[in-house]
Amino acid sequence: MILHSLGKIPDGYTYDGKYTALSAEEITESNCNVDEVWYWYACESYEGSGDMIVRMKNSFYFFEISHCSCNGPLDKLNEIDKKKSFSLDDIQKMKQDHSQEYTDEAWLAVSPLIDMVLNSVYAKKMEKDYSIRPNRFETLEI
Repeated sequence: MILHSLGKIPDGYTYDGKYTALSAEEITESNCNVDEVWYWYACESYEGSGDMIVRMKNSFYFFEISHCSCNGPLDKLNEIDKKKSFSLDDIQKMKQDHSQEYTDEAWLAVSPLIDMVLNSVYAKKMEKDYSIRPNRFETLEI
């Protein structure tokens, strides 16, 4: 699994918590066999906010990983089979017009992750020419 972290709360997104890294172990413990993960996550006290995009083979899945004190950020990751899947082309189209999937406010939180996906090694291997440059982020290959 390859784990990509934005490394901060997205610019323009308002949340009082502080950025918190997730570990590859936490993700693999969710019993979800993913190939690649892009995320940001912040927490304050017992609650958290964040977004995650995961890739399994050629399909991408979007997760809003915000939670209250009753749950954790990865609790719904094992429900990937119930999620709508997106192709790399779908994500490129979403970059051009996000109104079908996201409000403008929610777009602030997920768009940096989409930039990271479109600039990833996987996207380049698919021989797509994207001119998008990601925000600062950290990558950890496991």
